[in-house]
Amino acid sequence: MLERALAEDPDDADLLQAKAEVLLGRGKPTEAIAILRPLVEEFPETTRHRATLVRALVAAGDALAASDALAAGLSMRPDDAALLSGQVAVAASLVWYARRHFKETENPSVRLASERVLALNPEYWLAHAWLGEILLRAGEFTEARVHLDLAARGMPGSAWVAGIHGQVLYALGQPEALDELRRGAGLDVDGRLPWLHALLGDAYRLAHRYQEALAELDRATKLAPGDAWAWAVTGATQSLLGDWEKARSSLDEAIRLDPDYGWALAVKANLLAKIDQLDDALRTIRVSLNADSKMYWAWGLKSSLLDRLDLDPAEQEQAARIGLQLQPGDIYLFIRLAEALIRQQRDDEAESCFRAGIDSAAASSELRADNVQYQAWCHLQLREYDQALDCLMALLAKNYKQISAGYDLGLVLLCADRHDVALDQYEEVAGHMRSEPHAGRRRNLVGVARHDLQRMLERGQIERGPEVERVQQILDQALVTDSAAEAQR
Repeated sequence: MLERALAEDPDDADLLQAKAEVLLGRGKPTEAIAILRPLVEEFPETTRHRATLVRALVAAGDALAASDALAAGLSMRPDDAALLSGQVAVAASLVWYARRHFKETENPSVRLASERVLALNPEYWLAHAWLGEILLRAGEFTEARVHLDLAARGMPGSAWVAGIHGQVLYALGQPEALDELRRGAGLDVDGRLPWLHALLGDAYRLAHRYQEALAELDRATKLAPGDAWAWAVTGATQSLLGDWEKARSSLDEAIRLDPDYGWALAVKANLLAKIDQLDDALRTIRVSLNADSKMYWAWGLKSSLLDRLDLDPAEQEQAARIGLQLQPGDIYLFIRLAEALIRQQRDDEAESCFRAGIDSAAASSELRADNVQYQAWCHLQLREYDQALDCLMALLAKNYKQISAGYDLGLVLLCADRHDVALDQYEEVAGHMRSEPHAGRRRNLVGVARHDLQRMLERGQIERGPEVERVQQILDQALVTDSAAEAQR
């Protein structure tokens, strides 16, 4: 009868409405939508058409379109019972859509669906977690934290929520990140979240808690042996502990899993530099920067290697300048730029760079040991020996066995014509060197000291004489134990 009536009057709105409802009842929402859309456009204020369209869109799985249709109707008739009754179905559809697709963090529809779920139910904690992770992946950390704070309070027993909550706190540099990541890892009793253990390991690494870092990273690599990032962080941590061979093995595994992993390649290049494999280090850092050119510290490493190997000073300068573009004000990059300029006889420009490095470090809230040592180097180059001595003495008072700073102190004393004390300092550092078991590491430390001594001779800050000859003998003696150390390895 309905078809016969429509044949006689195909434009009758009531008949078309009835047909759409029949089609919807038979599980044919797409055909119903094709009828209902024109009706809504022709009769926008007739809520019966719009409410049925909302139901049909929900049935078809088009949650966002259903939400749009519902919102448009309620904007005109906010108290309409038929439209209000559709809110539950739309909310459920949005939840289903977001749950199914939330890992597609770059899909704007997923973000929109999650936002609309929360507009309908602000206490739907899982939607806060979905939206928080989407914002986290998009780099919108502050906004992500708002949602993940709520999700963590609403779902305190979820390892996943604690993990992503800890991750956004970690990204924001918040001190409570470590505790939250540790809480999440404790909840992950079944080991379903290997990324969480890797992230906790990295947080421990940055907190200088290296053994705890390795314990978490070991679990992560066992749970997910194909995770290149976990292997790279493991290698970085082992390198910080001076476990050079294990570090190299871990980094090689990360690179095997992801040959274009720029950060892993850069960490390996840094390791190679520390164990005096400078040519390999330079080759590796070039590959690294081709894969990822945004690592400012890697440009500093490239500039340093070009200097150590006495290669193109113009390329050395370019590397330092790119690093400073990425990280303006970094004292180490100012030093690298200044050293490149000196090699090109641009001493006035170099002096300005050393001064800029000192000013930048003084203005920084960071009191890292390496920054203090870099300030001392800048003062040394500016012939401000008393200030350089103050920096190094303060640094060595905290760790008197720090070899590179100890060699710098000896060099400053030589430049200040305090020869006897300088020789005593070099002798003392040579004693500390005997505790370094890795021959390559010792060669590098001595190589840097020789390189720096040669630079000071070239710049006229030290005159050749018996004191310099004695220093060179002391540096030679620091390598005498190479064969014995290698035999023990």
